[in-house]
Amino acid sequence: MRELPVRRHPRLKGYDYSQNGAYFVTICVKDKHEMLGEIVGRGVHIAPQVQLSEYGVIVKREIENIPSHYDNVFIDVFVVMPNHVHCIIVITENGANTVDCAAGAMEGTGTTGRALDGTGRMVDVITGAASGAPTNATTHVGGALARPVPVTIPHPVPVHIPRPVPATIGNIVRGFKSGVSRQIGFSLWQRSYHDHVIRNETDYQRIWQYIDENPAKWEEDCYYK
Repeated sequence: MRELPVRRHPRLKGYDYSQNGAYFVTICVKDKHEMLGEIVGRGVHIAPQVQLSEYGVIVKREIENIPSHYDNVFIDVFVVMPNHVHCIIVITENGANTVDCAAGAMEGTGTTGRALDGTGRMVDVITGAASGAPTNATTHVGGALARPVPVTIPHPVPVHIPRPVPATIGNIVRGFKSGVSRQIGFSLWQRSYHDHVIRNETDYQRIWQYIDENPAKWEEDCYYK
């Protein structure tokens, strides 16, 4: 019985894909179906370019949104082709993304640790003191001393703060694919993806030019059906 060939894993074994650097990433549509657009403008006076489909527009938007999810990631160049995406993803520093969450545990309190009591006054949840008044202040009512009004101090409501997602190539691609799939209602992607760690300036310039010229050389592309 003939043995099946062993599929080579596209990731470098033991490589830290969260470290600083530039990565050439290719993400393909399943079975090379041309669902993202078509190449137009092959005439003498019009340079070939990609006319995006409805799905292609969503893909383009999601690529452009990648840096909004991380504070240390940007997309240097990308192209959405009829059945795949090429891009250079740059991770500028080690670390995780910035997660947008409430500044304090209670609405309107920020980090001051105050909350509204039953009378509408702001009360310090640690000392019980109302804003602008000492803790044991008494109140004058109609010229007579009134007994201090007991204040019920609400317990702070714990807020679940999501754990930051590390900026790795795997997480970035996974989030991108999921974002596209949520909007179109199904997954159109091939299961894995291809990446190449850009080692030097020569490598970088070669890949950048390849991405830039990809629409013009579509029929020579290995992804062309």
